[in-house]
Amino acid sequence: MKRNIKYIMILLAMLVQVSCNDWLELEPPSGLTREEFWQTKEDVEAMLSGAYSAMAKMDNLFFLYGEIRADMVIGDTNQGDDQKKMAQNNIYPDNGMASWSKLRRTIRSPTTS
Repeated sequence: MKRNIKYIMILLAMLVQVSCNDWLELEPPSGLTREEFWQTKEDVEAMLSGAYSAMAKMDNLFFLYGEIRADMVIGDTNQGDDQKKMAQNNIYPDNGMASWSKLRRTIRSPTTS
């Protein structure tokens, strides 16, 4: 019995070593590899331009993040519910202003946001 287990284990070890070569050499799902990333000066400038453009669209959001949490904005009827929640230090997931998704999207892929 021990002899059979020994042969089975040796056979499995050999199969594992031979069967796993292909999946280690696959291209990433996005198709962008290190060798193809930022080949020219224009590639870097396009990325920076996309990042600056995405950040400029969030200018009002940055202002509100700082001013509301510093108690520099007084709540009134024109203020949205999310802004009122932020002023009350409610940064739970039900508050849309507490979401960092826009910033994460900009960092991850500035040219597509």
